[in-house]
Amino acid sequence: MVRDALPGYEVGAELGRGAFGVVYAGRHRQLGREVAIKQLPRAFAADPAVRERFVAEAQMVASLDHPHIVPVYDFVDRDDGICLLLMERCTGSLGDRFTGDGLATDEACAAILACCAALEFAHDAGVLHRDIKPENLLYDAKGVVKLGDFGIARLLDTSARRTATGMVIGTPAYMSPEQVRGEDLTPASDVYSTGIMAYELLTGGFPFEGATSATGLLAHHLVTVPTPLVSARAELPSAIGDVIDRSLSKDLADRQSSAQELALELTRACVASFGTGWIRRRRFVLHWPEIIAESERPREDGVRTGTIMVKADDLRDVLVGAKGIGDDGDDSDGAPIGHTVAPLTSPPAPAGEPRTRRRGRPPPPRR
Repeated sequence: MVRDALPGYEVGAELGRGAFGVVYAGRHRQLGREVAIKQLPRAFAADPAVRERFVAEAQMVASLDHPHIVPVYDFVDRDDGICLLLMERCTGSLGDRFTGDGLATDEACAAILACCAALEFAHDAGVLHRDIKPENLLYDAKGVVKLGDFGIARLLDTSARRTATGMVIGTPAYMSPEQVRGEDLTPASDVYSTGIMAYELLTGGFPFEGATSATGLLAHHLVTVPTPLVSARAELPSAIGDVIDRSLSKDLADRQSSAQELALELTRACVASFGTGWIRRRRFVLHWPEIIAESERPREDGVRTGTIMVKADDLRDVLVGAKGIGDDGDDSDGAPIGHTVAPLTSPPAPAGEPRTRRRGRPPPPRR
């Protein structure tokens, strides 16, 4: 039925699964352009609310024309329940690289800046992402980092911030405290999620010692003070640690209020740590003139450091790769469909779980 709906395309194998969608490989027969075809599962398409959300995603993402956002080429919405979103075909995700070969710390910081560029543009357009994580940062054919999967995004000025069942949708490991509580969200909520992702990419794990389950992380977001970044990985520059630690503040007044504010602080910290022109020298692609200019501005403060390689913690499959909470559906390949959680208003204190993260790991090599 997908092939019937796309006569101008060759439809290939399944590439993966994300929030409310299965993704297939595709190729335009005449243009030869490789695409990714995201299909809303037909069981979901029968639900008017879910189908409306999928259509809203198509309209939302199609309106976001930015070099660090995965572009949408076409959209199909048929009466027989076939809903398809045709997007740029990317070569892999930051999450794949992080769990495979690992990332250099300056490369991780450059990817975070690309994510901030996409978020700042989306926020200016009135769109929150609400599901920032390494799996949603993708590499295009030229190696440019792009933010994808706006599947659970919501317009900033809409009142529809809950699903029809009153559940909050997201990935527990990266949720902001206000998102866990089911409160109204702001750009600072995406900043928090970006900070959690940055902490993970720079240290290998999450900022809450002893967390061994996705549900346990929800309470940690609300009541546990994050472990300072340099306490988790002493080799990292303290200037970068200060920026990321601030992005994880539970109090909105203490957190960076925008993606641009986070990007400016991080860029200045990276200049102090990696040197003036670090983005240019490492040939990282960033389409953000203001941030590029900031990276070329010399700084006298800070301690110059080398970069290190960081790879994902062994617990990541448990904390991130599990199925969505409350998802009882059969998933033959074990890929997560999405995470749906009830908002917490009176969280229990995190249980005393064993300290398993990074204990005994030898220091990573410097580059």
